[in-house]
Amino acid sequence: MKAASADGKDAMNRVLRADSPIKTAPGRPAESLHNIVKAAPPKPLPALCCLLLVVLTLVACGSSSAPDLGGLTEPQAREAVAASGLILGRVSYDAKAEGRVWTVCAQSVAAGTSLEKDAPINITLAGAPPVKVPGVVTQSLKRARHRLEAAGLVLRQTTPRYHEAIDAGHVVKQTPQSGALLPAGSKVAVVVSKGPAPVSVPETVGLLEDEARSRLKDAGFRVMSTLVDSEAREGEVVGQEPGSGRLQPGRTVRISVSRGVVLVKVPDVYAILGTIPSSLSSPQLKASVAVAWINDHIADLGLSAAIDNSAIDSTQGGREYLQYPRAGTMVPRGTVIRMEFTSGPGRVLDL
Repeated sequence: MKAASADGKDAMNRVLRADSPIKTAPGRPAESLHNIVKAAPPKPLPALCCLLLVVLTLVACGSSSAPDLGGLTEPQAREAVAASGLILGRVSYDAKAEGRVWTVCAQSVAAGTSLEKDAPINITLAGAPPVKVPGVVTQSLKRARHRLEAAGLVLRQTTPRYHEAIDAGHVVKQTPQSGALLPAGSKVAVVVSKGPAPVSVPETVGLLEDEARSRLKDAGFRVMSTLVDSEAREGEVVGQEPGSGRLQPGRTVRISVSRGVVLVKVPDVYAILGTIPSSLSSPQLKASVAVAWINDHIADLGLSAAIDNSAIDSTQGGREYLQYPRAGTMVPRGTVIRMEFTSGPGRVLDL
C-alpha cells in the first residue's frame, strides 16, 4: 500500500511541475496547473471515508467483539469464544447459581464489548465442580469401591459374568468409563468377573498318573494325587473327584493313584498282646483294649485286626489266641487279621 501511495505522489508532482499553460476564460491570463492546485483550498473528507478509516484501524489492531455465552456449556463456550478470535480463560463454578448445571451463568466481559484479539474471557458455570471418574477395570471389587468412594462417587454392582482373562471378583467393565465427568454422588455401574466359564472334566480312572495329570492340566485344572492301596497296577488312577461334570478352570481335581500290590509280613499278634502294660490288663484284659493296642502297632504295615466272637468258648476257664493269616505270612496291604480264641491255657479276655 505504501508503494502505491508513492507512485501516485510522484505522478502528481510531475503534473504539478508541468509549465504548459492552461486555457482560461476569455479576458483572463493563462495559468499553470501548479498555480491552480496551489491556490485551491483543501476540502474535508466525506463521512464514508471516515467510517472506512475506523474499520480499517479496528481490523489492523485485531479487535473482536465478546460473544454472549449465557446458557452455553463449557465446550460450547470455548467454541464460541474461539470463533470470535478470543480465548477462554479461567473456568469457575458456583454451586448456588441458578440455571442448568454446568452452563454459563456469568462471564467476565459483557457481550458486545470490543476486545483485542486473543483476549481471555473468564466464565462461571452453575453447579458444583464435576468429579472425574477413576478407572477401576481389572481391580478387585473391594479396591474399586474404595477408589470410587474416595472420588465422591457410589459403586453400583450389576450382574456378574464369566471372563476368560480377568480373575473372579475383579471388575470387567465400568459405566461411565474412566475420565468421564459426573456430579458428586453419582453412581458408577461395574460388572464383576466370575472367572472363566466351566468346562468338562476329563475322566482319568484307569489311566496312568502321568497321562491323567496331563489331560487334567490341558483342560485348565490343578491336580492333587493321593497314593492308595489297590490291586490295580502301580501308578494307575483308581479314583477321581469330581469324576465328571463341569468345573471352572483353575479348580483342583483330586485323583487316587494305586501304589500297586504291596506285600507285607503278618506280625505275631500274641507277641504284641504281651506288650500291653499291666495297668491296662488288670484285673482282666478287655477285648476292645486288646484290638486297639494291636491296631496301633500294625497300622504302619497297612494291616488291621478284628476279633471273631463266634469262636469263643465261654465254658472253658482259659483260651488260646489264634490268628489268621498266621504270623510270618506275606499278604497285601489292607489285609484284616482275624483273631480267634479257643479253650486252653492263655490270658483271659473279657469279651
